[in-house]
Amino acid sequence: MGLSDQSDHDSVSENKEWIKIWRDRYPNGQNLSAIPDSSTGMAVNAYSWMFDVVKRAGSLETEKLSKTWEGDKYTALWGDVEMRACDHLIQTGIGKAQIIAAADIPADMRFFDFPFIGPATLTPREEISIAPGRHQQQPLHGLIHL
Repeated sequence: MGLSDQSDHDSVSENKEWIKIWRDRYPNGQNLSAIPDSSTGMAVNAYSWMFDVVKRAGSLETEKLSKTWEGDKYTALWGDVEMRACDHLIQTGIGKAQIIAAADIPADMRFFDFPFIGPATLTPREEISIAPGRHQQQPLHGLIHL
């Protein structure tokens, strides 16, 4: 998600290209960062996927969009994602990182002089996926369902 070029996400060519585009556009960093933050990466990714679905649906009608998006797969900045057809939940891995001392953060991704997020890893979607229908029967505390 543009988290870092020191993370597992680095192995995804889309993330490498995203960081290159960001650094070419903002060579001195923006908002204290030489890399795009995860919120920016997720927003760009979500809109890119949505616009692709709208284009393929050929319409903004809800029914056409739903049918086009159901079961659709997309290569995100962090890897493959899928819109599960049965409940319209996105199936994706999730990035995680440990908070570490500033001195232990690689220099090219350190932009604060206090403990912050270190290199990230990706937990595969297969390890965290919720079975269809489970989220409706028993809400899982701490998870956000959009």
